[in-house]
Amino acid sequence: MSSVKRYWRALGDAPRAAIKKVIRFQIVLFLATTVVFGLLAYSVLHGAGADDPVGALSLVGFTWLLVVVVLGFCIYGLVLVSRAHRAVKSWLFDLEAPGYPTKETWSRQDGLLLGFALLGFTGLPVEIAGLPLLIFLQDWSSLPGTILWIVLGIVLPPIAARRFIPL
Repeated sequence: MSSVKRYWRALGDAPRAAIKKVIRFQIVLFLATTVVFGLLAYSVLHGAGADDPVGALSLVGFTWLLVVVVLGFCIYGLVLVSRAHRAVKSWLFDLEAPGYPTKETWSRQDGLLLGFALLGFTGLPVEIAGLPLLIFLQDWSSLPGTILWIVLGIVLPPIAARRFIPL
C-alpha cells in the first residue's frame, strides 16, 4: 500500500485531479443508477402492471428512456477517462524524465496500457460495489466481465505506474 501512495503522490496535480473526477463521477452514477432502477423495479413489481396495463406500458417506455440516459452518462464517463489519459500523458511529456516515454518514444502499446490501467483503476470501486449486487440478483452472465474488470483494475495500474511515473 505504501508503494501505491508513493506513486499517487509522485503523480502531478492535474492528472490526480482528473482521475479523482472520474472516480467520483462513476461512484455517483453507480449509486444513482442503482436507486433509480431499484425504484423502477419496485414500482413494476408492486404498482403498475397488475391492474393497469397502460401504466405498465408507460413504465416500459420510461425504462428505455432511463437506459438511454444512463448510456449517455456512461459515454461521458469514458470522455472523462480520455481526459485523464491526456492529462497523464501531457504531465509525463512535460516532465521529460530520463528513461520514461517522451512524445517521440510514445507507442501505441504505451497508450493502450495507460488507457486500460485508467479504465480498470477508475472503475474498480464501482465494480467491487456491484459484485455483491450481481451475486444477489444471480446475474451470472455479467459476473465474468465484472471479475475481469476487477482483475484488470488490480493488475494493470501498478504496471502502468512503474512504467510511467518516475519516483
